[in-house]
Amino acid sequence: MDEFDYRQCPECSERIPHTAKRCPFCKSLQGKRKWMNNSVLLGMMPVLTVMVFSFINHRSLTDKPNYFFVDYVKKVPVTSSEMHFETSKNRCQVSILGTIRNDTDIPWQRPAMEVQFYDKTGKLIDVVESFYSSITLMPHQEQAFRISDEASRPVADYATHKVLLRHANDAYHFSR
Repeated sequence: MDEFDYRQCPECSERIPHTAKRCPFCKSLQGKRKWMNNSVLLGMMPVLTVMVFSFINHRSLTDKPNYFFVDYVKKVPVTSSEMHFETSKNRCQVSILGTIRNDTDIPWQRPAMEVQFYDKTGKLIDVVESFYSSITLMPHQEQAFRISDEASRPVADYATHKVLLRHANDAYHFSR
């Protein structure tokens, strides 16, 4: 063996064969503690531990429990809505202006609303969805909304409408 086949034992500093799994002098295992000599890895261990703990137990980040909108949908009613039509450049725009009230203690963000349009016989003729990414429905407050889209039928076909709040996210927590 030449001098490149030997290395120094990190425990006792004796020259040992490069392929040795144990030092023949102090009997310490070789190569098992390399990660402990890596200062970058040792410095990252606390950060990684906190990140893993936070990911597994995300509820510990807040004292508020997770709320699901489906359990509260009846307590967030649409209190008023009016249908309006606007014609410009041979296009007809149908708009719904209204208000929604949050009767819960929970702020709801990013509401997803749907408007169903019916003809004079009560037949569903059109549906428009709207997602408000920047709105938060604050507890015990009323919020105005506007849903607008191009009418897919002649104005005379639109008799009534119904506004539904389909989904919202608990503002205390990230989106699920």
